[in-house]
Amino acid sequence: PAQPSSYHSDEGLDSLKAAGSIGVAGDPLSKLPLPHKFAILATIDEIRWLLEDEIVSALRHSRVISSATLHKVAEHVFCSNSRPHCHCEDVPLQFVFGPELSLE
Repeated sequence: PAQPSSYHSDEGLDSLKAAGSIGVAGDPLSKLPLPHKFAILATIDEIRWLLEDEIVSALRHSRVISSATLHKVAEHVFCSNSRPHCHCEDVPLQFVFGPELSLE
């Protein structure tokens, strides 16, 4: 069963995204050269994506698949389409009794 995550929230890091706020008090990266700041921000984005990918992967083992779960997985797959090593393809559904009887 899915369990809550044990990692701490990184919501405070959202302020780092504002590249135009260089030198603003409270930005822990404000004194870094821009290439270094952008490298750190890219690393943060990559870690967030990896965590999301692990969460979505773990959802495969849920006993109950809700529409919210399907939406989360579909959104993650759709947003990951441009990432290297991510492959997405449309697979036509094949119903045992045909779509007319199965979609009721």
